[in-house]
Amino acid sequence: MPTTIPSDATPVPVNDLPPHTRVITTHTDTGKSVFDETLPREVPVQVLDPRASAALTYVAAIPAALAGDNADLRAYTSLLHDPPGLTIPNAAVLRAYDMGPGVASPLHRTTSIDFLVVLYGEMELTLDSGEIRHVKAGEVVIQRGTMHSWKNVSEGWARMLAVTIPVNELVVGGESKKEDLGGIEGFKE
Repeated sequence: MPTTIPSDATPVPVNDLPPHTRVITTHTDTGKSVFDETLPREVPVQVLDPRASAALTYVAAIPAALAGDNADLRAYTSLLHDPPGLTIPNAAVLRAYDMGPGVASPLHRTTSIDFLVVLYGEMELTLDSGEIRHVKAGEVVIQRGTMHSWKNVSEGWARMLAVTIPVNELVVGGESKKEDLGGIEGFKE
């Protein structure tokens, strides 16, 4: 992930945020609700850069089918070995992002509606219009296919959790738009 780094080139502090974890539920053959132990609780992390990482927490087809055969778990597990793009056609993606202090993503656009929550730290959200909003821990952003970038303006690491839902078509100013990752590495286009 090409990122901008603080101009003083200070060393990157160790990411001291808690590990990414998830709890998955399922049913027994008799219909009893239980916790699924197929996958470890800790989510694997994809290092994009020494200052940024992503954790593909879960992916589910839209509409989801829970037919009792764990097909959704198998499909998700295969994506852990071959990480997808930021969006996946016909699937909702749950992903967490960690960014070191002062790190900024390039301007980028996904063909999706994204629901993001800042969990730790404070992020600066910049749109291609030049408008800027500061988003603090606990605040939510609804990203609707806009060109945007993120910057961690905290003294320590920041974490965001995002649910990305693909759109059938993204039309801006009468023109159909495609995904533009702006040079972010580590994700398929």
